[in-house]
Amino acid sequence: MSHPGKWEFPGGKVEEGESEEECLIREIREELAVEINILEALASHAHTYENGFSLVLIPFRCQIQSGVIRAVQHAEVRWVPRSELIFLDWVGADIPILQAYLERAHVK
Repeated sequence: MSHPGKWEFPGGKVEEGESEEECLIREIREELAVEINILEALASHAHTYENGFSLVLIPFRCQIQSGVIRAVQHAEVRWVPRSELIFLDWVGADIPILQAYLERAHVK
């Protein structure tokens, strides 16, 4: 589902025979041209848009292992300080993930 002008976390659909972790590693490689290490899984979130499209987001906290981020499949990629994330115009499905991440980061 396309959301022009909105920000979203990278990722995509799990392919047949692929784990969620393998999917994310592949998607990040395809979208951002970097290799990552997955540090931990975060709480998943189901979301339904007004048009009825539903999805389940399975977020992970990751670290870049190698490479330099570049926008391979997107108009722009931006590395934003945690304190500025809330000011971006996020897609609806990513907002609860962002809020949970910010709350978790605040506790640490």
